[in-house]
Amino acid sequence: MTREAIPADAWKDRTEVIDALRSLAAQWDRSALASEFVMSSSRDRTVKVFTLKAGTLLTTYKGHRREYGPLAGMNRVYGVQAEPGTRRIWSGGEGQFIHGWNPITVRDEDGTAADMESRFAKEYSIDILRHDFTDAVFSLVRSDERLYAAAADGGVKSFPIAGPAAQFDFNKIAPGQNYPGQTGQLFAVDVHPTIQRIAAAGFNGEVIVWALSSNQPVVKFVASPMAD
Repeated sequence: MTREAIPADAWKDRTEVIDALRSLAAQWDRSALASEFVMSSSRDRTVKVFTLKAGTLLTTYKGHRREYGPLAGMNRVYGVQAEPGTRRIWSGGEGQFIHGWNPITVRDEDGTAADMESRFAKEYSIDILRHDFTDAVFSLVRSDERLYAAAADGGVKSFPIAGPAAQFDFNKIAPGQNYPGQTGQLFAVDVHPTIQRIAAAGFNGEVIVWALSSNQPVVKFVASPMAD
């Protein structure tokens, strides 16, 4: 690699550089690097990422159905969450791990059909968060520097995913804050950072709201949308 300083008034004469930059910009736009994404998680153990602008498939994350390596396992994926302000996506479901990954990196690491054999053994460049839920993770939501997860065992936890407290080691359970008091399968969780509340709901129709700071239940009720 060589470096060359070009005076501002000389740029008009460097048409080859300008043409190259324009070509790259067009390629980046076509590959949706600057577009928003739509994600779908699936029982087929994958997460698919589509470009919102074009509606085309950008990449398929297959990290939840690894054939080889320390994270090998065939796990269905139920929850997927985009991280605001970055291109990191979090996905979870069966198994003991929540995966954090970049769809652009996954796409580039997958390569092409010509190297199919090596792709089966590939370890993606991802963050791995090990949890201690006893059943599948159904819902994920990111708020500030923490990731909140609700699981089929009725548990709700939050995990630090930024700063010195974040821990991504598949051999160690990540430190998390527990929000107790719910029973039954939990299918939804959400966080309101302004009023510092977290809410979850599940199969039995019960909704429970906690205070983020104290992790104590604030209110619990049975949702009855059809009631008068």
